[in-house]
Amino acid sequence: MRSPRYVRESNTSVIDPFIADKLPAQPVSDRTHENRRYILQKLKTVDLASYDVATITTRDMALYLKSLPSDSMRQQYRAQLHSVMKWAINEGYIERTPVADTGAPRVVRICVRLTDEGYEAIYAVAAPWLRNLMGLIRLTLQRPEDLLGLCWEACTGQQIRIEQGKTGTRLAIHVRPRIATLLARCRDDIASPYVIHRIPERIKSRQQRSQRRDHHTQILRTQASRAFTAVLKRCEFFSGIQNPPTLYGCKFLGVAQLRQQGWSKEFGTAVDWASLGADDRALCAGTWCPV
Repeated sequence: MRSPRYVRESNTSVIDPFIADKLPAQPVSDRTHENRRYILQKLKTVDLASYDVATITTRDMALYLKSLPSDSMRQQYRAQLHSVMKWAINEGYIERTPVADTGAPRVVRICVRLTDEGYEAIYAVAAPWLRNLMGLIRLTLQRPEDLLGLCWEACTGQQIRIEQGKTGTRLAIHVRPRIATLLARCRDDIASPYVIHRIPERIKSRQQRSQRRDHHTQILRTQASRAFTAVLKRCEFFSGIQNPPTLYGCKFLGVAQLRQQGWSKEFGTAVDWASLGADDRALCAGTWCPV
């Protein structure tokens, strides 16, 4: 391996201002921000970080990406290197990105599609709060993390107002009868500002509580995923399946069912409301509008 080329403008000197200036402005969730920041900090510790940003080659990038242990890591690290290099072009450090010509790894993880039978098998053994979450995902087609952050103050008699954490899109979801029934079931004797909530097994003091939690009944995304996985393991329906459905499977089940009912083909492939046309939004959800 050749020795690093220590120079005036190293990759590190480009990554630092990118983290400070560009990363906070990206319209993604806090979890995605944390993941991208972690990758960028790791990139500062490798030999590639000390290379001259103006003379680094596609070969340099390709060799580094090949040294990573999995296609999944290559995909994530390549994406962040590409973002940094595009920013470097805008700032005048370089004229073209050496990452663009590297082959983008194709990562395919095929999970078993959740069916009506599988949904019912999970529902039968799930805790009440998880049942409520599964139902809301299926009926609204929103991400689990967005529904876990949904508060009662955002639910009026006719609408549920959600701001998507990933896209920043603001949606007013028409409360159809099935959604109204589910929301009524969510109102129980637990005093919580959150629609999806539970009493934890052990209540911690405010000082011991996770910084991401502002109420003791709040359920975090990681907790919901672990609970769903634990339920899957108790279901004989999924025994022996290597890649069982995830919590997102409830969302895709809802999409599939709406397609079977005659909604447009475009809607079936667009799982984000923001990517739908106005006609499809109105057709699929009664009254949908940005708020």
